[in-house]
Amino acid sequence: MAELERWGAALERTPVARITGERADVILADGREVPLDGLFTLTRTRPSGTLAEQLGCRLEDSPMGQFIAVDGIFRTSVPGVIACGDAARAAGSVAFPVGDAAMAGVSPHRSLIFGPE
Repeated sequence: MAELERWGAALERTPVARITGERADVILADGREVPLDGLFTLTRTRPSGTLAEQLGCRLEDSPMGQFIAVDGIFRTSVPGVIACGDAARAAGSVAFPVGDAAMAGVSPHRSLIFGPE
């Protein structure tokens, strides 16, 4: 909090009811309106379907939401099942999931050559 104060930042603890206006007018749950020139948000994500759960993949909770748990080469907790992209990473960027998908392709190839680890 002290660091935020040094930077002149304020922390608003009242929940946001909605965002409106041409730029970013934040309407708080108590009815107050906070007009801003811009706004960065961090939303919580969750898997869009239940396939990973149905397969028995372990899911992880993080401050950014729920993701399929994977190891360094994108293997899930279920042998033979890999996951990548937004389902397995708090990416916030298109580039990370695209790179992850390329790397995830190595995982099945690797298991065919070296066997399951």
